[in-house]
Amino acid sequence: MTAIIGYGELLKDGEGSAEERREWVDVVVNNSNSLLKLINDILDYSKIDADKFSIESIDVNVDDIVADIHSFFSKKSASLGLSFKVDYQSAVPSKIVGDPTRVVQILNNLCDNALKYCHEGGVI
Repeated sequence: MTAIIGYGELLKDGEGSAEERREWVDVVVNNSNSLLKLINDILDYSKIDADKFSIESIDVNVDDIVADIHSFFSKKSASLGLSFKVDYQSAVPSKIVGDPTRVVQILNNLCDNALKYCHEGGVI
């Protein structure tokens, strides 16, 4: 939260070069996404404790989800000097029935952890 506020203030005041400002925006966006993930996790835990947690059962477009994951983590891995590639080992249906929020949550957690513990090369 401190990074979001600090870099937001710098951007508001118009300080820094164009390149620095782009980097600051990236910091704000990345930290905002992390904060949103944390808030969503806390809300999920609260729902579980209150027996109010529900899972949807709707059509999920796997291709769209994987494309979004690939786009996000390709950028994130590149900023870390790593590569990120999606490689299917077997046929994957383009649609499944499930909870799209949970599918995205699981894939994001797996990819985040993979990048966190990868120090050279990349994640496939």
